[in-house]
Amino acid sequence: MYKIDSYLIPLDEVLSILSRLKAKSIFLEAPPGVRDLAFMLSSLIEDNVDVSIYHSGRFTWGFCDVGINDAKLLGVDAILHVGHVNPLRYCSGRGVHIENISSIPVIYMPFYYNIEAPEDAITDVCRVLSKYVYVAYPVNYEITALQILKHLPRDVSYEANVMTGCYINAMDKLDMYDQILVVAGGFFHALTFKILNSNLKVLNYDPHRGKLYDVENYFRRIYALKVDSIRKCLNAKSFAIILVNKPGQYNLKLARDVKKLLQENNFKSIIVCTDEVSNNLISLYPNIDVFINTGCPRLAFDNIDQYEKPLINPGEVKTIITGRLNSYSLKLLLNNSITI
Repeated sequence: MYKIDSYLIPLDEVLSILSRLKAKSIFLEAPPGVRDLAFMLSSLIEDNVDVSIYHSGRFTWGFCDVGINDAKLLGVDAILHVGHVNPLRYCSGRGVHIENISSIPVIYMPFYYNIEAPEDAITDVCRVLSKYVYVAYPVNYEITALQILKHLPRDVSYEANVMTGCYINAMDKLDMYDQILVVAGGFFHALTFKILNSNLKVLNYDPHRGKLYDVENYFRRIYALKVDSIRKCLNAKSFAIILVNKPGQYNLKLARDVKKLLQENNFKSIIVCTDEVSNNLISLYPNIDVFINTGCPRLAFDNIDQYEKPLINPGEVKTIITGRLNSYSLKLLLNNSITI
């Protein structure tokens, strides 16, 4: 591993892959919070490989969010996607891996925060864990997570794995665990478990703050906002179906099916195509009452207090049409089924 500022990166692997691909030009993309890493990484690559680098100006939120259209426009030989990995490929023992998307090699390069948990923080974590625990972490926090695992009490049994905001290795057996420990900055990843099963006891250790949190109160606040947002939809007359054109989220059939369902129930709707869902987009359509998101389902939950109009997912449309708010559950948030 190569240490660069506060990060560890598999630089040699990346250089080897670029040489093997004989890449003369690449499209470099990274999440918003680590553009500093992307800048430093590009200098290291240019010092070692004869290659032209184009930096992405897009937001990049996950391994499903790859700038294929920009890469095609530029005619580059490969995309270097920094910070996210396909968890299925990573769990098979591979760090850097390549996937061909629309005939373009996409190099997924993880980075690791070089953060060790202080002794008192590890003590706090070990004090509250008991019985059977599932430990999950985004790949970037693997160093801290593995450090904590080494110090768990002997009477604590655990399973551990890499996760993303939409993928958990143990998704079908979460009821088996007495507690969930997520090692990650912020609550985004921890909320994944609460959305899947609101009865789970979920703790979040934030390596940047060195503190352990119970996410229950935060989840309840967001959930209450979500239910209130659904309630506001019940009197809606007009809808905009947001068709997200990111390669890993694009679903034209779903957008058309939602529009057909709304038409059959005498609701007016339009389809809006975009790369990014934000309040700026919503504000462009003052005559629309409700926006239906066909992209990443987390958009209609985590940032719900940032939208001036309700943003819902396709599975939640049935609640609007039937008006049965008392039957609403977060399972509808993640379910794209629009059958009433």
